[in-house]
Parts: sequence; C-alpha cells; structure tokens
Amino acid sequence: MFIYCWSIGGSTFFFLTGFPMSGWDYECERIIKFEKRNVLGLVITTEIWIVIYNCFNAWYYQTPLNGKIMIENMLFFRPTEMSHMWYMPVIIGIYLFIPLIINGLNHTDVRSMFIPLSVAFLALFVIPVVDVFLLANGKSAISSLLDLSFSGGAYGFCIILGCLIRKGVFDRIKTIALILIGLGSFCFTVFMQIYSDMQGVDYNVWYNAATLILADLSIFLLISRMKFTSGKIAANISICAFGIYLVHNPINMILLRYFEPASRVVRLGVGVLVTFLISWGIVFVGSKIKGVSRILFFIKS
Repeated sequence: MFIYCWSIGGSTFFFLTGFPMSGWDYECERIIKFEKRNVLGLVITTEIWIVIYNCFNAWYYQTPLNGKIMIENMLFFRPTEMSHMWYMPVIIGIYLFIPLIINGLNHTDVRSMFIPLSVAFLALFVIPVVDVFLLANGKSAISSLLDLSFSGGAYGFCIILGCLIRKGVFDRIKTIALILIGLGSFCFTVFMQIYSDMQGVDYNVWYNAATLILADLSIFLLISRMKFTSGKIAANISICAFGIYLVHNPINMILLRYFEPASRVVRLGVGVLVTFLISWGIVFVGSKIKGVSRILFFIKS
C-alpha cells in the first residue's frame, strides 16, 4: 500500500522563500524593483504554464480545448486540472507582501517572536494532528477557530521558519538531535497516514501536520550543514528546482499511463526517480536557451 507522505519536503519551498530574502533590507525602490522583477515575472510564467497545461490536458484526455475554462484559470477564478498548481496562486500572493514582512522580521528581536509562534504552531500544526486521531477513534475534531490568516497561515509560518534558519536560531541544535527528531517525526507521519487509512478516515498528510514540519525542518537543517563534494550538481538542481516543479506533473502522468500494468514498486520508482530525471533534463536543456530559462522556468540570471 502506498503511503501518502509525498508532502515531506514540500514545505522546503516555503523555507527557501524566506531563507535567502531575510538577509536583505527592502527600501521603497528595492520593493518596487522586486515587485516588477519577481511578482510580474512569476505571474507571466504561471500564465504560460496554465495555457500549456490546458493544451496538455486536452491532448491527454482527448477532450476539446475549453477557452472559457482556460481564461478562468488564468484569472485565478478557477483551479487548473493540475494538482500541483495550487501552489502558484499561494506563492504569488506571498510575493506581493513578503518584502514588507522581511523588513519587519529583520528589525525584530527573535525572543519577542516566541509567544506568537508557539500559539501559531499549536493552532496551525498540532491541533490538525490531534484531530486525525480523534476522528480515527470516532470522536469529534477540535478544529480551532482561531483565525491566523493575517500571519499567512501554515505557509506564512514556514516562510518565517526559513528566515529564522538564516538568522541561525536553530544552529545550537546538535546534529544527532536533528537526526532523531527528523526520523521520529517522519515515522510518526507515516504511522498517522497508515492509522487513519486503517480506521477509514479520509486523510492525506498536508502542510499543517506538526510532524511533517518537524521532519522537513530537520532535513533542511541537516542538508544545510553538509559539505557536498558534488557541489555543481546540487547547485544546478537548486537552480532548476522551480522549473522541475512546473514540468514534472505532465511527465509523471505520461509515464504512469505507460507503466499502469506494472507493480506498485515499479510505478513508485518511475513516478519519483524517472519523473525527476526527465524533468531535470528538460529544464536543464531549456535553461541553456536564452529567453526560455527566465520566461518559461523563472530561472533568474
């Protein structure tokens, strides 16, 4: 049976949004430049891929191309048929205000953030995990009514964590402790998914699971402490990462259609490793073509 822990590593995208930006100060001119260069560029790339996805889905499912639906997708009035595209409206919305948030964080003593972050972690991440086990045992969910949307919710919390990582807040945590926390959190996340499935609870692990965030944070911190001998490969993957994210879903759909009769183990290998390698290859080649890298894959020169 497959374990739906595919979200492990997903919050890294949000960590990486806050991590590099936390070292900058955004004055008025820099904010305007950021909005023009990053927000507008991200919107253009997103619109292009919405058109590509609509054309792909029309070919893949052998259905007519619906111009009305495509326009609604492009105006963000209707979600696309690609499951991973939920991320694009989220990150665009975050990019609109992140320079202002980073300015605030850069001039805030980390100690003053302990109480609000603790409350947010409890409401956003711990209670959803507790709710899974309550529902699995026939109890009513807690479902906190505390409105933390002003903070950016779970996604905003992860971006703040990325800033705190850059500030060295977690540097004192020993490597062995990170390994134990990461392994323990990952195993508990897997157990939570299995247990909920066995109890007939329809639940897929998402970014609001405390153990998922702890596992991902531990992995991120451990990787940041490693000294890679294959630095060029790691650097290229990081540059191509967003493009890989955009490309991977259609590639995965095509591959899994051809490998549908295969065993689940084979399908898992194809769905993860082969999809990644092909997607990386496409983005790597595209990144060498002038104009394509920036517009199609949002690779900044």
